[in-house]
Amino acid sequence: MNFDSITVRKVRLPLREPFEISSGTVEDRNVVVLEAKRDDLRFYGEASPQFAPFYSHETTGSAFELVKDFIVPEIKKATDIQDYNRRVEKYKGNEMAKSAGEFLLYHERSLREGKGLADLMDGSKKTAEVGVSIGIKSSVEKLIEEMEQRDSEGYNRFKIKINKGKDIDFLEKARDRFPDADISVDANASYSKDNFDDLKALDRFDLEMIEQPLHHRDLHNHSNLADVLETPICLDESIRSAEEARKAVKLGSCSIINLKPQRVGGLMESQRINRIAREGGLNLWIGGLVETGIGASFALASASLSEVNMRNDISPSSRYFEEDVIESGIEMKGGSIDIPGKPGLYSSVDRAKLEKFTEKKVSIEDE
Repeated sequence: MNFDSITVRKVRLPLREPFEISSGTVEDRNVVVLEAKRDDLRFYGEASPQFAPFYSHETTGSAFELVKDFIVPEIKKATDIQDYNRRVEKYKGNEMAKSAGEFLLYHERSLREGKGLADLMDGSKKTAEVGVSIGIKSSVEKLIEEMEQRDSEGYNRFKIKINKGKDIDFLEKARDRFPDADISVDANASYSKDNFDDLKALDRFDLEMIEQPLHHRDLHNHSNLADVLETPICLDESIRSAEEARKAVKLGSCSIINLKPQRVGGLMESQRINRIAREGGLNLWIGGLVETGIGASFALASASLSEVNMRNDISPSSRYFEEDVIESGIEMKGGSIDIPGKPGLYSSVDRAKLEKFTEKKVSIEDE
């Protein structure tokens, strides 16, 4: 693809408040933003790993270097999105870095063809119903306080991060306070096959699902766990490709998949997983990575897919950031977010803010 220049940016946005999961605490959001220029148009992609390899092997630093040294050259050689994906197959892993390039090419195609991102994915839904994810809290009181705050903001589904020692007592109080709410939990792989009894004890809380209870490579024990739990199992980190989704279906490891387009390498692979879910009778929902408005635009487009039948973890910009890098931040109304039908991102990139939050950048001029 011909572009006048391509710029790789390392961007840091301060969070409104720290967000804690079982593997660490996030205080700032570091992402990689990929920007291409052609004449007066600019196209964007984003890779949103964490600053340390908590969620996956990728980090903001590694993604920046990989995008700069390997992804940008493949973008320049690629003739279209399919060709780009074929070209980057030779690089092992690094799905988030790869997705940055694919997102940029989808953005370019969206503007060139005058179609919305959801239309390019053959999506049918016009709105995305959303819930809220609540990080691990230091006390039950702090958990209830945040649930009450989010309830007042219009959220009607809570996903609570848990780990061993911060599960039963926290859920008892949460269910007592919100007896009719849709509540799910996310363990971020903090339990093992030795904790089946502990996980079975969660059945009494009438949870919508338990997400990623065991190690991400352990599809077999997830299948064994599914046989003893009444609570549906959702897989997140375990599903990094359509092939892994197919294996999970075959083994009976889950009945729900948290689909994060970046985790699986982009929108095209997300569409493949949607087809597998339809064939296998699984439900999907779109998970969040605390992306900027750029990355969230692609997640929001994915929420239009046919098998996305549960509330998503796509957040309005104000949930995490005082300032986003898009001109009009993503907005939630009545527990849902509109999926844009117009070409391009949710809204245009605010270049002054993007520059303000850029810590490091490298520009590659067209040769």
